Order: sequence, then structure tokens, then C-alpha cells
Amino acid sequence: MEHLNLSGLPFASRSASGNDNFIHDHDFIEIFFITEGEIVHNILNSSKKLSEGDGVLIAPGVPHFFSRSHSCIHRDNMISVELFKDCCSFLSSDLYDKLCKKKYVEFSITTDQIKFYEKSVISFLNSGNANQMKKQERFLALLLLGFIAFPDYYDNMALNDFQTQCLNAITENFTKPNAIELMYERIPLNKSYLSKKFKDVFGVPMTEYINELRIKHAAYLLTVTDYTLPHICESIGISSLPYFNKLFKKHYKIPPAQYRKANIVEAKK
Repeated sequence: MEHLNLSGLPFASRSASGNDNFIHDHDFIEIFFITEGEIVHNILNSSKKLSEGDGVLIAPGVPHFFSRSHSCIHRDNMISVELFKDCCSFLSSDLYDKLCKKKYVEFSITTDQIKFYEKSVISFLNSGNANQMKKQERFLALLLLGFIAFPDYYDNMALNDFQTQCLNAITENFTKPNAIELMYERIPLNKSYLSKKFKDVFGVPMTEYINELRIKHAAYLLTVTDYTLPHICESIGISSLPYFNKLFKKHYKIPPAQYRKANIVEAKK
């Protein structure tokens, strides 16, 4: 996913493994946690090695960077200040100010909490309904706050290992043009066996599942951004605009431009 500048989006989440060893800051709240491997996080005058389950909340305008000497995958969550303030006020009237005053907050979450969050993210991405996704954005932001403020609250949230591997790989790669190839690289199973098992577990072939997720995410972008259709195609990993139109019309029964017009009108009612 390449929408972490938000560009009008109140919430964005991705599973990241690339290089980010340059000093940077954001105008939104960043909450990340390590899902695999380890990394060194450098923020203000602190440098700390993080491994699976370690996370950090970073306030707007706080510079930081990562040092990678080993492979690492981390879940990046970007939340607009407006949405984050609203979620904080739901829990406590002064929570936002307390968190931002600290500049950054380190926390830990369990493997089961990570699995539950990954399942929640895939549900969010699968929705394709703008109104529903707005509710899910708030839920995901509150869920992250809950992990930080109430670390012992969540329990019994495990998925089986195969589902978890697939969902992690999908959320990491579904917006990339070579998503299927990356799935095969990410999950250490024979290709034909993986394809068969995926269909058995998820009920549809891997390509169909990923394309449906792409189209649902495109529908969301159509209603909450002014991205052009070529930009949306690129954002979801589809290079052919005619193919995108074909997939979109198959799923929603109308072309993307008509869907955007209808849903923007509906949102204004």
C-alpha cells in the first residue's frame, strides 16, 4: 500500500519490510508493531532493538528512523489527528494530550493480539463499503489504543497458522502487481499445494481473493479521495485500466466512474 501520506484518508495500514533508514516525521499519528524479525528504532535520543510484539506510538512531528541489519516485517498504522483525537476522547478526555506530550510510547502485544489485528485489517480491506469502512477505521484505531492502554484485556484471538500466514502475506502484498508471486515466496509451501489449500480454506482461488480485495479497496478510494482512475489502478496493483474496469463492473455491476458519482451523492444526503 502506498497511501501512508494519508492524502485525505483518515486511516491507513500496511505490512512493511522495505528500507526506511532515513530520518522522517509525519503530520499524523503513527502506531507500528513488529510482526516478524527485529529492527532498531531510533527516535529522539533513544535507540532500541525491537522484535516481534514490540510496538511504538509516535506523535506528529517527532523525527525517527529505522536501522535494519536483519529481515523484519512491521505493521504500520497511520491515523489522522482528527480520528485519533476522537478515539482518545472516547476512552479519556485527556488521553490524546497525555500521549502526545510523551512524544512516543513503547508497548508490547501478544502473538494472538497480532493475529486478531491482522484479521481485523483484512476485514476492513475486504469491506468495499465506504460507510462501513469509516466505522471499521474507528474500530481499528480504538483497537490499537486498547492494545496500548489495556494490554491484558484481549484474549483467545488466535487464528490457525495457515490462515495467519495467508492473511499476513495478503495484507503485505495485495496492492503490488506481482502479489501472487510474492505469496508463493512468502509462504514456504509447494505452489500447487498452496493454491489448493488456499481455495479449500478461503473458498475461492488466490487470484480471485486478491482481485476482489483490490476492487473493494478501489471502491473505498473512489468514495473518499479524488484519485484518478489510473492512480487508483496503480495504487491497487492493476496495470490495465480496461481490466480494472472489467473487474470492477463484474463485482459492483456498474463502472467505477458511475460508482463514484452515486456514492458521493449518497454520502451527501
